[in-house]
Amino acid sequence: MYGVNAQTLPVELNRWKDELVVLEFWNPAPECQNCNSAQRFFNQLELKYWGQKVHCVTIDTDVTSDIARQYGVTELPAFVFFRNKTAVHTYIGHNHRDVDYLIQEFKSEMEATGSTDQAAQPTQAARFVRGRRL
Repeated sequence: MYGVNAQTLPVELNRWKDELVVLEFWNPAPECQNCNSAQRFFNQLELKYWGQKVHCVTIDTDVTSDIARQYGVTELPAFVFFRNKTAVHTYIGHNHRDVDYLIQEFKSEMEATGSTDQAAQPTQAARFVRGRRL
């Protein structure tokens, strides 16, 4: 897992266009306990999905707030899921089970279709806000 900036993000999304990319927006400030909790489990998810066409990328909003604005992130921590270079879902919250579930669902959907060239659409799984299923 590593961070990107506004110049490198489009390059990375293009490089991983046939894979799932999850951006984690966080703030390392000690007072953002949810961010720090999310950062720890995001590191674990990266290891869990290593080599499975899932890329976990961190965005420190203190350093790259322009990317957060670009994707409409106003609360932290937030996770933005990409398929075929397109943001298909944003999850706000720090429930690691929900984030893991969304990764599994998007990954399964991509494997079932065999390609991400079709229009990226949110799945049924992508109906969470603040850890609650809608």
